[in-house]
Amino acid sequence: MQTRASLYVYPELLARNIADLKILAPGKEIIPMVKSNGYGHGAVEISNTLMDLEINILGVASLAEALELRTQMDKSVCEIYVFSDPQLSDAENLSLYQDFRLTPVISNQSDLNIFLKAKEFAGTPLILKFNTGMNRLGLAPQDLELICGLIKKSGRKSIDHVMTHFACASQSIELAHNTRQQDEFANIICELKKSGLSVHATSIANSGALEQKTGLEYSHIRPGLMMYGPSSLIPGIKSQWNGRIISSLKVRILETRQMKKGDPIGYGLTPISKDGKALIASIGYGDGFNNRYQKSKFQISDSNQTKHDVQVVGRVNMDMVQLLAAPECSIKAGELVSFWDDDPHSIDQICSTSKSIPYELFCQLSVRVPRIFKLP
Repeated sequence: MQTRASLYVYPELLARNIADLKILAPGKEIIPMVKSNGYGHGAVEISNTLMDLEINILGVASLAEALELRTQMDKSVCEIYVFSDPQLSDAENLSLYQDFRLTPVISNQSDLNIFLKAKEFAGTPLILKFNTGMNRLGLAPQDLELICGLIKKSGRKSIDHVMTHFACASQSIELAHNTRQQDEFANIICELKKSGLSVHATSIANSGALEQKTGLEYSHIRPGLMMYGPSSLIPGIKSQWNGRIISSLKVRILETRQMKKGDPIGYGLTPISKDGKALIASIGYGDGFNNRYQKSKFQISDSNQTKHDVQVVGRVNMDMVQLLAAPECSIKAGELVSFWDDDPHSIDQICSTSKSIPYELFCQLSVRVPRIFKLP
C-alpha cells in the first residue's frame, strides 16, 4: 500500500547526535527528554534506541507518558523521571510509581509532603526541582529551611538530584536573567549542603544552555530538542551544536498541474501569484500540517535528492496542501518528496517563513502520519 505521508526516523542519526553530545559535555550523564511522543518521533522506539546507546535515565512530562514507556519498551532497566505532571495528589497513583519503578520530580511542597510520607516512595530517589526565576514550576528558594527540615524529619539524609530550568536559554547565555538563575542555583546547592544534607547529582543544562556550553559544572545534562537535531537558539545566537535532524517527512504528490498567474486554486479560490507548477501534496491539517504554514516558502527534495523551491499556496486542507514550484519542476504525480531531511537548514526554512518553531513542527504531526524507523 502506498503511503500518503510518513515520518522516517533514522536511529543512526540519533546515535550520532548522542555521540556528539558526549563530546560537547564529556563525562556528564545524559537525561534525554522523550516527552510528547519523543518530540513527535515515537517515544517508545526512540527510548529503545537510547537504551541501546547505554542511556540510563529518560525524562517525560506526565505519569501517563512514563507508564507507556515502562509497559511498551523492549527493556526495562532505565530510570524514568516524571518532570511536570506527576499527579501525586491522587492516592491511587502512588502504587503505580512503586509497581512500575517510576520517579517523580518534586516541584512543590504539597508533592514533597506526599513523597516523604508515602510508604510507596520509601526506596525512591528524591529529586527536587527549584524555581530560580522561570516562575513556572519549582520549589521556592526562600523555603529552603523548611524543605530541609521536612527531608531530615522523614529520616532521609540526602537528596539524589537537584535541578532547575532556564527561562531564557534560547537567548544569549550572558543575559542578566540567565546569570541570576545560575547564581541562584549554585546558592541553593550550597545551602542544601550547609544544612547537612548530601546532594548526589545536579543539573541545569537544557538544550539552549548546552549549545552555549553552560551548566557543564554539574553532573547531568538534559537535552531536549537538540537531541533530535535542530538548534533551540534564536537566530543570531552562536551555537556549539552541529546535530543532524534524525527524521525526514516524506509526502506523496497526488497531482500536478501547470498554473498561470491569477489562476485560482483550492478552497476560496486563492489566485496564484505567478506562473508555476502546482504540486498537490498528500498532507494537511488532519496530519498536523496546519494553516499556520500558508504562504511558507521552503525546499523539498525529489526522489533523486534534487532540491526544489516551493511555496504553500491557498488554504491548507484536511488531507492535502497545494505547493507552487517553478514551471520547469520535474516532480511527477505519485512521487515521494521530502519536506525535510537531516540538514537542520531544511527545518529552519519552514519555521522561519511560518513563524513556527521545530518543537511545534515535530510535535504537531498527528497519528495519521506513521513513524517508520529505518535501520542503517
